Amino acid sequence: MRFIALSTAVLLLAGCGSTGDTATSFYKAEAGFTAILQAAAAYVGLPRCELPEAPKVCSKQAVVDQIRPAANSAQATIMAAEDTIRNHPDVDASFAVSAAQNAAQALSVILSQYSIGVQ
Repeated sequence: MRFIALSTAVLLLAGCGSTGDTATSFYKAEAGFTAILQAAAAYVGLPRCELPEAPKVCSKQAVVDQIRPAANSAQATIMAAEDTIRNHPDVDASFAVSAAQNAAQALSVILSQYSIGVQ
């Protein structure tokens, strides 16, 4: 549970700064997403529990099917926010950063529902 709490804290801290320096808020959100994505990737990489020779530590295909689209969506949102910040300095990117934070949080919720990443 410590991992999920830490990831959530990183995302919440990023949200606190979104009214100030948008780029800093984005990079905090991106760091939180990276930590969440590492836990998701570790789970997805496990052998599937549905296999007859599956070890005790395994992943369920139904859970993987939820993780993949959430991770892909969060990654696309993070990339769009980064593009907005880097290539459109005259645009207020706080909404893009907020969207990136929300997408990463959605992935975090899926992982926490299944206790993925709990140390």
